[in-house]
Amino acid sequence: MSKPIKEPTAMALILSTGQPPKALLLHHRAANFWMPPGGHQEAWENPLETIAREVMEETQLEISAYLPAITRVDDRTQIVPAPVRLVEIKIPARGDEPGHYHLDQLYIVRIPERPVTKDDAETHDIGWFTLEEAIKLPMPEDVRQLLLREMVS
Repeated sequence: MSKPIKEPTAMALILSTGQPPKALLLHHRAANFWMPPGGHQEAWENPLETIAREVMEETQLEISAYLPAITRVDDRTQIVPAPVRLVEIKIPARGDEPGHYHLDQLYIVRIPERPVTKDDAETHDIGWFTLEEAIKLPMPEDVRQLLLREMVS
């Protein structure tokens, strides 16, 4: 029996800097629940590059200036800040795609709240939500627990 593939992904929990803080969440078409923006890490990307690209694609927000700094050590090495957590998520088979896992690298990003635009190909809806609003939405339990931990002052 072959071992399931584990694909690197990255996700950004984007929280507003205002009070009360709000979380930017999108309703994912394929998964059919609310979650932070993110996606598959391309072979040429580190996880911070992935979340900058995915957030731009999914929300039209440029967040690069708010990401943790990468430290260049020398001409061949740089230190990429670690995610706040690494989550292994089982993805069931769908159509011709076999079941697999996502190894999701999660970063917390704080930015001023601003308008967002949804990507109709991937999301049903998108918005900024207070903690009270967010925890009522259908979402994976790990995302709900993350919101409870990160949004309580």
